Amino acid sequence: MKIKKFSLSGVLSLALGCAVLLPGTSASARSFLAMGGTTFALNPIPNTSPQQYTHSVDGVVWVSVLGDCTIHWDVVATMPPANSTTWTGSGTFTITTADGDQLNASVVGVFPESPAWGANGYGVLDIHYSIKFTGGTGIFAKAHGTATISHGFASLAMPATLGSPSITLPGYGLLDLTPGGIPGLYPPNADLIDPGTDTAQGSPSGVLTGKACWLMRGNLLGVRLGKSQNHQ
Repeated sequence: MKIKKFSLSGVLSLALGCAVLLPGTSASARSFLAMGGTTFALNPIPNTSPQQYTHSVDGVVWVSVLGDCTIHWDVVATMPPANSTTWTGSGTFTITTADGDQLNASVVGVFPESPAWGANGYGVLDIHYSIKFTGGTGIFAKAHGTATISHGFASLAMPATLGSPSITLPGYGLLDLTPGGIPGLYPPNADLIDPGTDTAQGSPSGVLTGKACWLMRGNLLGVRLGKSQNHQ
């Protein structure tokens, strides 16, 4: 019986071919683009200085490698000190795919007041986030990578009625809640989540509310995506 000899190049080709067929091999990095639209509530945290807020965010996001998804953020946001016009924040978010798999991330953000701040009653912040993916469920169990949000804005609004004729809001002082509007914010009855009411996302009356649009770019590693999940 003759034994066929393989050249070195043939052996390497065979080894590489087998590696492709082996389950569990690491997935390559996938660059992606995501576009999101969200609503949010900012609920004051007592006894904080500068004033901090729990920042609950929900919405939808289209991800080029995943398709249409939902997203939920839990962030602590901090108002700028007296010598600054930049808010800051840190926390987490979770993206959930149509199949129910969840991708987790930690986030750190800065939100400079936009040149549009205070113009025509608007309270507008630019959005900048640094993002680190931290695993998840299903196909995202071993996910890692980074992303940034560098193009986006958030518009703030406040319910018209807070249960009293005025409220002291750090950074704005004593606010008169009678008709006529609040400088730097939307006028009364402009609650962007539930117009004309005192509540937002189940939060008690008096929270700041708003909407945001943003663009995310990044790289996702450790994830195997099937053809049905490739939406580039």
